Amino acid sequence: MNKEQLLQKYSRLEQVLLAEQSALIARDHKNLMQAIEQKQQLVDELSREQIAHSDLHNDPHSDSTAGVKRDAVHTQIPELAARCQELNLVNGRLVQRGRHYTQELLRILQGTHSGPLYGADGTTATDATSSALTLA
Repeated sequence: MNKEQLLQKYSRLEQVLLAEQSALIARDHKNLMQAIEQKQQLVDELSREQIAHSDLHNDPHSDSTAGVKRDAVHTQIPELAARCQELNLVNGRLVQRGRHYTQELLRILQGTHSGPLYGADGTTATDATSSALTLA
């Protein structure tokens, strides 16, 4: 795979990560699963390419006739890879926040939540005397 193709793969990964993020925010399970599958495939391909082309930054045999185009690709690949890494971190935070939210809801439903809850009048009260909502 040449460097332009590698750049295209990273661009595709960026698009997939943005789609994953949208699906996470919208809680769209179907699109999320598609994005995760595509992301895994791209990451696997990029990992294999990284091993095969570990000389991306220091290629002593590279032909300097490609000039500016080659330099642009050399610059864009690490920038795009960093952008993809940041998007993946953001998506991971979204997953963690969703997991925490779900765990809190489960604790409330089971009656094991120890924090303040909102009453019918909108005020907060501790959950010391409530029973599990799932028993109702």
